[in-house]
Amino acid sequence: MGDRGTKTGSHLRDWGILGILWLLAAGIDQVWLAIDHGIPSWDPADHLIGALNYWWTLQPQHWSQHWLTGHVWTAMWTLSSKYPPLLYASTAPFLALFGKGADQAISVNLLYTAILLSSVYGLGRVLFRPEVGLWAAGICLLFPQFYSLRTGYYMDYPLTTLVVASILTLTLWWRSHLSEKREELRESQIQWVFALSFGFTFGLALLAKQTAVFFLAIPLLWMGFRAALKGIRQQSWSRFGQLCSALLIALLMILPWSQSNWLFQISAVFNSNIRSARIEGDPGWDTLAGWLYYWQQLPQAISYPLLVVPIVGLILGLISSIRDHDVGSSSPTQSTVAPSSLPAPTLSTPLHSFLFLSLFLVSIYAIWSAIANKDSRYIMPWLPLWSIVLAYGLLSFPKKWHRVKWITVGVSVGVMVINLFPIGGGLGRAIAHHLAPGAYHQPYLGQVWPHDEIIEEIIATQPYQIANVGVLPSTPEINQHNLTLAGNRHNFQVYARRMGKDRDYLERDIRSLSWFISVSAPNLDHHDEKSRKRQREMLKLIRQSGEFKRHRVWELPDGSKLRLFRRQTLPVEVEPLDNAIANVLYDSEQLNAILALLAPPGGSPRGGPNPIHPSGSPSPVNIQPMRVHLDEITVPQRTPPGYPVPITYQWSGSWSMLHDGLVFLTWHRLQPNETPPTTSNDLDHISNTSNNGAATDLSEASSGDPAIAHPIYPPNRHWFHDHRIGLGTLYPQIIQANQAIAAPNTIDPLKPFTVT
Repeated sequence: MGDRGTKTGSHLRDWGILGILWLLAAGIDQVWLAIDHGIPSWDPADHLIGALNYWWTLQPQHWSQHWLTGHVWTAMWTLSSKYPPLLYASTAPFLALFGKGADQAISVNLLYTAILLSSVYGLGRVLFRPEVGLWAAGICLLFPQFYSLRTGYYMDYPLTTLVVASILTLTLWWRSHLSEKREELRESQIQWVFALSFGFTFGLALLAKQTAVFFLAIPLLWMGFRAALKGIRQQSWSRFGQLCSALLIALLMILPWSQSNWLFQISAVFNSNIRSARIEGDPGWDTLAGWLYYWQQLPQAISYPLLVVPIVGLILGLISSIRDHDVGSSSPTQSTVAPSSLPAPTLSTPLHSFLFLSLFLVSIYAIWSAIANKDSRYIMPWLPLWSIVLAYGLLSFPKKWHRVKWITVGVSVGVMVINLFPIGGGLGRAIAHHLAPGAYHQPYLGQVWPHDEIIEEIIATQPYQIANVGVLPSTPEINQHNLTLAGNRHNFQVYARRMGKDRDYLERDIRSLSWFISVSAPNLDHHDEKSRKRQREMLKLIRQSGEFKRHRVWELPDGSKLRLFRRQTLPVEVEPLDNAIANVLYDSEQLNAILALLAPPGGSPRGGPNPIHPSGSPSPVNIQPMRVHLDEITVPQRTPPGYPVPITYQWSGSWSMLHDGLVFLTWHRLQPNETPPTTSNDLDHISNTSNNGAATDLSEASSGDPAIAHPIYPPNRHWFHDHRIGLGTLYPQIIQANQAIAAPNTIDPLKPFTVT
């Protein structure tokens, strides 16, 4: 009973220490984010866009409206075709609770830090002893690779935590059949629990990023082979069945997303691996540099104090263990004293654990070294395994050197603080740079970048439409992703695109967009020379076309200038209807207020019957939307052969009818004795029929001159013109292509507008 109470107290103490470690990490991260004024670069901004998309898609009103139709489930899997959606979906509650900013989204890392600490502690405890698990968890927080990515929004950090959780549950399952207390463990039942837990955590890891499979592939093959071999030899297939069941669970968890996006994944394999490796100049798998790449990156990811000192401890511990083992063999009656401050396990236990860890470390290194596209972030999930090895090394120093581990941790904490915050001066930064090269990760304390101002300026010009902006060029601070992110934060009203990627599309891109952004003296170190040339050529075409004007200029914090160009004549213009009577008639609040003032007590203004509320006021009038009306058609008198005929329509109606309107027109050539309609009365013959209360079918609108008929149509023939009113730009629209969920509607659906 006393031993059980002691163990319970020890467990509570350990979890209390883990809680303190989590609070310290959370405090450091939140302080860093609070003083940082930076803007997300390409990848973080792209992922933040996905988080906002999922935040809006997972709103309760969408679930209640589309649950049975399956639209929400379709959106869940197709909103993110490149990466699985777990990170985005798990961020949605943080955005709902704390706001739509980047800092609020990054707060989801607090959740994944808790998973990381508990998983590393559990793995160290299972393989060695609780003290190793605690020290390994603490060391993880001091890795430069981790504390620099915790303040960013990357998929690699959540992936790391869930891969470690998967390795923990897999280790528990694998070691459960090795226990000497099988009668207490209920071997079969506990193995099934661990196997199913592994399937669930591995499925979550795959939903975080599909590359999770590379971190467990070879260990799973080895364990599967061992389980199958046991089944053949002993006719006991339970272990093999447990592993297959776990993998089936993981497969079922990732299957809906992979089924919806398998075609995109085929092209992504080339674009994100081979093509990116070529552009970035990564060393190939057939070169020595390719196989040494991640080994050379290890000091930057871990830091020299946390790498060198524990390795020295491992060597000293190994020498001491061998010496004590030899002494014990020659003098069986002599007891062996562990060199650590705590009793050490037998030699075979750590040896087997190190061999087990090496199976993961070596296989991970081999697979990722063979992959063409290389980045230290991609192999992050192997760092927690290193933390366990290094923690064991720190605890292997002789007892008289027990201060070494505390000095090492103290130095690492100082290096972390100097790397993260503007303290320490030049000498401190120089020391930190030598101890942890490449780990300098300071918050940006300068002037705020004008992304929100740019988006607000565009929305002020086109308040009732969505807008697409071309970005020239794409830099870490000004790019298509962080501008789209700012547009999404403004109710998904502005989207940005990178321009100049393909020379064949330069003129077409200029024709299709009404807004462009350029930056003077941009940082183009990350662009190849061909891209730079295309971007300069496109900017020259914009300036010389005569169709664009410089709308506004911003001074950027780096000293360069951002210029916002706008098409002088926008293809679609939307204005509230300039009619005071119509504005009142289609404003339910104003109209009912006026009727309430005009109505005599107890009756209608005319004395007829009028339904009265219990309060004595007249019942509100149910206003029907104003139907769509074609006010005017403008066509040129003559059009050169072979050129498109520019036609301008002016429509009026309530916003809901215009927004959902679909136009189908039949144009026909005028006969010599026919007269084109010239007044609005002449256009009244156009039939207007409602489609589900939304779409409008307009037919047989006449042209103004026989010469404007399209040349491919012979005399007495007609041609069709179909499009959405406003060319599909009326706000709101769906938040992403191929989706059913639209942006929030902020415009009164009854309010009348004109669309030209």
